[in-house]
Amino acid sequence: MKITVDYKNGGAYDVIVCGGGPSGVAAAVACARAGVKVLLIEQGGCLGGFWTRGLLTWLIDTFDKGGLLDELMERLEKDADGKAFRHMPRFTADTEKTKLVLERLCREAGVDILYHTFVSGTVVENERISAVLTESKSGRVCYAGRMFIDATGDGDLSYFAGADYELGNEEGKTQPLSLIAHVSGVDTDAFLPYDSRYTPNKQAKCAILEDMRSAGAEPSYRAPLIALLSEKYKTFGFMTDHQYKSGLDNTQLTEATLDAREEIHAVTNALRSVGGVWKELCVSSTADMIGVREGRRIRGLYRLTADDVNQGRCFEDGICTVGFKTDVHDLSKDGGESERKKYGKEHPPYQIPMRSLISADIKNLLMAGRCISGDFVAHSSYRVAGPAFRTGEVSGL
Repeated sequence: MKITVDYKNGGAYDVIVCGGGPSGVAAAVACARAGVKVLLIEQGGCLGGFWTRGLLTWLIDTFDKGGLLDELMERLEKDADGKAFRHMPRFTADTEKTKLVLERLCREAGVDILYHTFVSGTVVENERISAVLTESKSGRVCYAGRMFIDATGDGDLSYFAGADYELGNEEGKTQPLSLIAHVSGVDTDAFLPYDSRYTPNKQAKCAILEDMRSAGAEPSYRAPLIALLSEKYKTFGFMTDHQYKSGLDNTQLTEATLDAREEIHAVTNALRSVGGVWKELCVSSTADMIGVREGRRIRGLYRLTADDVNQGRCFEDGICTVGFKTDVHDLSKDGGESERKKYGKEHPPYQIPMRSLISADIKNLLMAGRCISGDFVAHSSYRVAGPAFRTGEVSGL
């Protein structure tokens, strides 16, 4: 089997970032602005991960993070042609503009971007990664580096390097997957009872669910969400499914995607038959990637726990304040209120310590985003957009 060793630009990279989602972009930009040579490897054809490829354009817990995230939101508002707006506690931005702004941030900083490339292995010597193996249209290519940042979400790089990890709760159950769609044709004047910005969130979701059931549709996600993305262009985000499959198994990931897309169109058709606010409802697009809420949590020098979260704990090496609740979706088709009561709760703001970003097993490996070191409950809070971006920036710094 032929393996090509790529010493682009005259040698090994100072830093190789694997994963071009929000945490990977932030890590790469922070490194490159400090003057080091950075390679950012992404399996898709754009930056942003679930923000863009996954159509999750309502971003949670993005305020009061400072640094690159504030800069990103300012640029999105400036460049978004009326498609970005702030409404606490979420920030909403247009998918295509977000792709473009993230690419501009990286290119302006001098980051080398490599699209359509999967991380498939590592070379580890003396508890240090010396190179990452990739698969692409160029075949199997090896990229050498000095430091590595795992921003893959599922902890793929760390796993291939042999780092220890946890997955799921005490029973090994993981949160479900969801495929997001964008829909249009909604009568915005009649949408107020379904709009969680103005109607209590639970009440708004119950109204949507009631309309679905009146048309004979029973969504697998029992708290369906339709969120206004752009008032100017009347586009909405739509999440209506739960897929109880593994995000780490390619066959199950494929099955989940097929089933989810089928359900999205079926539920949309059912809602349209109700008439009224929904009479012109149609699917504009479905995501290129299904949303995996939970993958591997890589063992770090510190494991953030539910107790840390519930106590609102601060640390000497705290690098990010998290304000989002612990948010565990149903863990099975039969799950429901009991699981949400067991795990989901409000808590004081707490900090993520730098030690949770540092691998306990690999000497030159950092983690960023949802694969940092924490337990099942803590992960359900820090896995969202704002903390992911901030942990990426700090890992890069």
